[in-house]
Amino acid sequence: MAKSLPGVELAFLYGIVLGITMGLMGMVNSVSWAMYFGRQHLGSITGTTATILIAGSALGPMPLGIARDMLGSYNPALTIAAVFPFLLGILSLFFNKPRKRR
Repeated sequence: MAKSLPGVELAFLYGIVLGITMGLMGMVNSVSWAMYFGRQHLGSITGTTATILIAGSALGPMPLGIARDMLGSYNPALTIAAVFPFLLGILSLFFNKPRKRR
């Protein structure tokens, strides 16, 4: 059963929220990498994380497809996958602010 948005207004709202989220994600990543690792190797760090992101995007559908074939639904795999960002968000609250080395 295909699901769709109930109206054009909600589609525009979704697009706006998605754009803001993606823009903030890029900015927060860049700032936090520079804050934690310094600016000297920022290009290498960005390249490495981009490679990992692309590999994850390529391999990510596989567990979902396997779950769909074995369980008949994507919901169990998506529920399990949603736990990881939640746990990482909780863990991030316990990290100290980095100090600059002199």
